[in-house]
Amino acid sequence: MSVGDSLQPVVVKESSPVQGGPAIPVRGYTSVARNVKGGPALPVYVVSDAQLDSGQYQRAGGKPMPVILVSDLGGVHIVEEGQYPIPVYAVNDWPTAPYTQQVLNLLSDGLLAYWPMNETSGSTVDNAEGTAARDGTFNGVTLDSSTFPNAGDPVGLWPGANSAMNAYSVSLSSAFDGQSFTLGGWFRVFNAGVWSDGATRRFAHFNGSTAGDDIILQKQTTGGSILIQYVAGGTAKNKFISTSTADWFHLVITVSLANDRFRAYFNGVQDGADITGLGTWTNSGLVSAESAVGASTGSGGTFPFNGYCYGFGIWNRELTAAEIGDWYDLAT
Repeated sequence: MSVGDSLQPVVVKESSPVQGGPAIPVRGYTSVARNVKGGPALPVYVVSDAQLDSGQYQRAGGKPMPVILVSDLGGVHIVEEGQYPIPVYAVNDWPTAPYTQQVLNLLSDGLLAYWPMNETSGSTVDNAEGTAARDGTFNGVTLDSSTFPNAGDPVGLWPGANSAMNAYSVSLSSAFDGQSFTLGGWFRVFNAGVWSDGATRRFAHFNGSTAGDDIILQKQTTGGSILIQYVAGGTAKNKFISTSTADWFHLVITVSLANDRFRAYFNGVQDGADITGLGTWTNSGLVSAESAVGASTGSGGTFPFNGYCYGFGIWNRELTAAEIGDWYDLAT
């Protein structure tokens, strides 16, 4: 059924809440409501089930009111109480908010920085979290070289030499907590041959200013191997992930010293078991030259990535498995 078809009496039976938000209450003969993917909650009300010959529904205790078909899920009919009928979209029908806004809606708690990296000109990389002092800087990235699927955003190409997104700022350095954090984003190699090119290529690198503190996400020299490494107080913990995908993939690390665990996620799912026995990160700031996306250094001259990067974020807490799965699902 689609907009414009004949009206049929329908009862809304289940909730489809906004991702990252609660289901919303309705009045009438149901107790749940459909909500918006990536958008705000909507206070909606279901009319009574008394269908009139004229194709109208009658609100309990009120006059007949014309209704409009607002969803293709069997003809759900919803009106705002006391007002004219309003369209309410089912989760998959809503013209969704931009991908970046969906991420911010879903994962704002503890967010330190989120760089969409969707600029088409200039060298400044906007921190969509809102703290301008944490904007990044492009070095050697060819902007607007491809598109991130489902979001439709332009993405830049890290050409495999002298290219990076310099993520360092004094503001980020002072806020970052190496004992409890999440960082990660989306990546795609330039072509499948990158996996076997014999070069070490870093997706991201954040080096603590105290020796023995380091976070590395990188492609190994051997074909189809990703290393996620967390080093704290000189104690290194490694996670290896095997892949040779030429598609976009989502790579995330979470750390919680309080829970003594380091987790790695690939495409929204934890890869393997928790890694324990962590050392203690000193929390004396980040190294200005070695806080980067798409390389080991902000200048891009060391271990440069060859491919595309998009939507990289840093949180000062350990995101849950469900949150990371939801983050991944926003783009799939």
